[in-house]
Amino acid sequence: PIPCVPWQSQTSGQYQRRVHGVDTGAKLHNLLGKEKVLRLERSAVVQFLDELAFNLESNDSHKMIEQAIQSKTNQLTDDIATLQTNNKRLESDAKSFAKKIQRKANELERAEKRHAR
Repeated sequence: PIPCVPWQSQTSGQYQRRVHGVDTGAKLHNLLGKEKVLRLERSAVVQFLDELAFNLESNDSHKMIEQAIQSKTNQLTDDIATLQTNNKRLESDAKSFAKKIQRKANELERAEKRHAR
């Protein structure tokens, strides 16, 4: 008799459940990997909501929301400026490397011609 490979003896339903289990496990692993970042974000939201609830009795809640939005907007603007600066630097580096590569290619070509003589 031919030895039976474990997956060959499974019914289609068993196989599908195993595949679903592996897929679910992989998704869970990915989500747990993001948990640290998500926990920090949840904590910031909870803190913001606590501060907002504490200040609901005053008219400062509207100002507080505006300040939070302005703060995030400023942070994103700064992040965009940083990314644009980094992008310009990378473009400059790419041009510089392209020039160096071309120069080395020319040197190699001249060296090969000298060596061929």
